[in-house]
Amino acid sequence: MISGLVELNGKPVLVGSVKDGTWKVKAFEFTENGELIRESELGNGVALTAAKMGGKITLGGYKGSDLWVWGRDWEVTLPNGAATSLLPIENGLLVGGEVYGKAVLLKTKNGKILWKREPWERGWVEILGKGVALGVKEEEGKTVMVVERI
Repeated sequence: MISGLVELNGKPVLVGSVKDGTWKVKAFEFTENGELIRESELGNGVALTAAKMGGKITLGGYKGSDLWVWGRDWEVTLPNGAATSLLPIENGLLVGGEVYGKAVLLKTKNGKILWKREPWERGWVEILGKGVALGVKEEEGKTVMVVERI
């Protein structure tokens, strides 16, 4: 399952989750011509999204049934959820997703949660942009789009 494509050291790196008994996240580094240079394991879990932060790969997804955000030297988990979007910012990382069926926004830095908000119920955050979170929620039997200023 593909999580993202990031550029590191001028080369494309494909990040994805592979099930080999358990779920593992792997990075595949390619030449500019598409030839595989190297494959490396990043962590145990399912990465739904990947981003470049501080010159390194950062992952968001789930581990077991818990929201999971992973950096090379740290990880963050919250029970019963999944991270679906990442936005590296100047002083940390914004994470969007869902926990216990509620949309969740987190600001993290170096593996510490600085703040947590649950902007709406029965849904999740799908995309983070500068100053905005976009997602969906269930409302009166329909799935509707939600836009939230952050």
